Amino acid sequence: AGDGRAPQRDWHGNMAESEELDDVMLLLEAYRNEKAAPEILPYQGELVEHLKELTERQEEIIEEEASEQNVLVSICQMELNRVVYLLRAYHRTRLQKIEKNVMFYMADSTSTEFQKLSFHEQDYAQNYFQLSEQHFKRSVLDHLPEAFQDYMHQSDASEAPDMVPEPNADAHVLMRVKEDLGRVVLDARYCSAQGVALRSIRPAEAHAFVAGLVRLSRNDVDVTFRKGDLYIVRYEPMKQFLRDGKVCLV
Repeated sequence: AGDGRAPQRDWHGNMAESEELDDVMLLLEAYRNEKAAPEILPYQGELVEHLKELTERQEEIIEEEASEQNVLVSICQMELNRVVYLLRAYHRTRLQKIEKNVMFYMADSTSTEFQKLSFHEQDYAQNYFQLSEQHFKRSVLDHLPEAFQDYMHQSDASEAPDMVPEPNADAHVLMRVKEDLGRVVLDARYCSAQGVALRSIRPAEAHAFVAGLVRLSRNDVDVTFRKGDLYIVRYEPMKQFLRDGKVCLV
């Protein structure tokens, strides 16, 4: 393709060039982002459905050629198993996040956070929430004074849900920059004396050094984010770049 990318293999092991990452690599990136991000990310429904269709067609091809005892068939089956595992791992990671913060996602079914879930995940979250609420009511809440029996409120005096744990958006993440972002102004709260960012000296090496920071004021610092660099930074100020596909998590 002339862009310096290594050629990629198609489903039959043949070398094929592509201007963009293939669907399997896109799913791998989505899985890594999902696993590293403290919040749940928008569901990659179109990508997942396309890969499901692709794996189903490949399974049919393998079944037709299985009797030939061909080495290529075994290789294709092995690659197919990897893709199926990746699909399951992606969904399993999202379900774990839903279970961990189900009250947060169910606090408002019209919120943007709830809309990040797929239809099946929304159904799962509702059922999981109902079961956990029933369990806590029977085991604890029903034995408390009536004013303290609500599942999501500390007491009747609480107007908004105040017993709802939220994802920790201030958690640190390891981030790779996919395109130059230039200088980004960060709140000093997201920096530390140990260094806000680590930049890889060479892509093939694990060595890193603290990237330079320019302090604009007592509350702000100016950080230059360069393509290909690795940075350790808190998630909150960088999450929009992740959603825009300008960075990925490692």
